[in-house]
Amino acid sequence: MHTIQLDQPTEQALNHIATRQGLTPDTIIKNALLDYLAEEQAITKADAAYKNYLDGKESIHDFDDVVKELGLDD
Repeated sequence: MHTIQLDQPTEQALNHIATRQGLTPDTIIKNALLDYLAEEQAITKADAAYKNYLDGKESIHDFDDVVKELGLDD
């Protein structure tokens, strides 16, 4: 378990948003952290895929070609 300390203006803003949304401050913080972690994970995956592309280990496909190949251009 982790503990964070917020300055008073940040804590007041957090409490205001939590009250307005009908959530607890802990829920707001947890949701924000989960969003941040998901974004970081997506960035890491994208960086790895791009590196693989540059190294010739992965190829890219034109969106229009994929649509045509799947027969979705009707």
